[in-house]
Amino acid sequence: MNHIRSLALGTGLARHYTSAARRSVLRQDRTKIPTHQYPIARPSDARVYVWGLAATGALGVQTSVKKQAQVHTDVVQHPSRLSFAENRECLDVAAGYGFSSFATACRGGKSLWGTGINTDAQIGFHRLGGQQRKPFELLIYPAPVDLASVAGNNSEVQIVRVAAGRAHQ
Repeated sequence: MNHIRSLALGTGLARHYTSAARRSVLRQDRTKIPTHQYPIARPSDARVYVWGLAATGALGVQTSVKKQAQVHTDVVQHPSRLSFAENRECLDVAAGYGFSSFATACRGGKSLWGTGINTDAQIGFHRLGGQQRKPFELLIYPAPVDLASVAGNNSEVQIVRVAAGRAHQ
C-alpha cells in the first residue's frame, strides 16, 4: 500500500490516489488494419497553386474583367489551383512585384507566359485592337510573350527557367 497516498482536505475529508496507475493499451494486429494505396503521380505531373493579392492580376485566376472588379476578389487567402497550368506543362514559375511569369513546354512557338501589371512591358508588349493600339497595362490572365521579335528571328525559343524582380523578368 505504499503507492496509495492520502491528501487531507480542509473539510476533514481525505482523498486517496495512486501515483503508479497503469493504463492498459489495446494493441491491434497491424496486418488487419485497412490501408489505402494512393495513386502515385508521375514525375512529369505538376500543379501550380497561387494565393495572395489578386487585385493586380498577378495570380492569373480571373478570366473576366467583370469578375475582377467584384468586391471579394482582391485577395486569395488559401492556395488555389491555377487552371492555366492544368492545360500546359509548366517548367518554372516566377513572381515579380505585381506580376507572374510562367515557362512552359514549347507548344506552337509559345513557351513564356505572363500575367499582372505590365506598365513597363515586363511581361511583353501586348497591344489593344483599334486605331490607338495602346499597350496593355494590366493582364488578368496569362498571355503569351512574343519572343520572336526579341530574338530577331522566327525560330522557336524554348524557355527553361524564369526569374522576376520589381519591374523586369
